[in-house]
Amino acid sequence: MAKYISGSAKKGTTTYYFVKDAVTGKLDTDCTRYLKHKVRQNRANNTIKRIAYILPFYMNYLSGQFQILSFPSSPNTSLISSWK
Repeated sequence: MAKYISGSAKKGTTTYYFVKDAVTGKLDTDCTRYLKHKVRQNRANNTIKRIAYILPFYMNYLSGQFQILSFPSSPNTSLISSWK
């Protein structure tokens, strides 16, 4: 299941894009700020739409990588004591 999804909101003639968490519904502030920055730079609408479409896939990939590479909550102290 996709954890992040993208969306858009129109304000006047300007279209703003956002990335939010599909489970909690909270906006991902870093991605949304980046997309807003691109809108304020007057980038082409198709360019921003393409970035907004790709960002959730990349964020889902990163969240999967961190689950694979997660470390145990308590380190194994028996290995540390064996070195002494």
